[in-house]
Amino acid sequence: MLTQPELDSGKFMGNPCGLLTTGQIAQVASGVVGKVWPESILGPSCQWNANAEPAKIYFSVTINTKSGGLAGIYELRSGARVFEPTQVGAYPAVVTMPEDLRDGGQCVLETAVAKAVTIRVDMTLRGGVNKPADYATPCPRAVKISELVLETLKGGG
Repeated sequence: MLTQPELDSGKFMGNPCGLLTTGQIAQVASGVVGKVWPESILGPSCQWNANAEPAKIYFSVTINTKSGGLAGIYELRSGARVFEPTQVGAYPAVVTMPEDLRDGGQCVLETAVAKAVTIRVDMTLRGGVNKPADYATPCPRAVKISELVLETLKGGG
C-alpha cells in the first residue's frame, strides 16, 4: 500500500507535539500550544485546542502504532460509516469514521507513513453562531494538518 519511502516517526514518540512546529501551528490553529495526550490508546498523541481562537478548531495528531498501519485500518473498514481512500502528498490515506459527522465539523484522517504506522489527525471545528465557513466540509483542514506533519517527518518542518 505504501508506495513512498517510509518516514521515521520514532524521534517523536516521546514528544508527539513536536510533529508540528510553531510556524506550522500558526497556519492551522492560531499559534496554540499543543499538550501531550497521555490517554491515547493508539500511540503517542498531542492535542491542540483553538476553540476560542479565530481558527475555531480542536484537533489531535497521533502516531498510530496500534492499528497495524493502513492495512490494519482497511481491515476495520466494515465498522466505519465513512471510509474514503485519499492521498496526503503522495502518501496513501483514508478518511474513516464510525459515524458520518463531517457536516458537524468532524473529520478523522489516517495517513500511512510506514508499513505499520499511520499519522491520525482527529479534528473538530467549533459550531454555533460564529462557526467557520468550512464547518460542513472539515476534512480539507485535516489534510492540511497531515501535510504539515509529513513536512516535519521529511525534515522540512
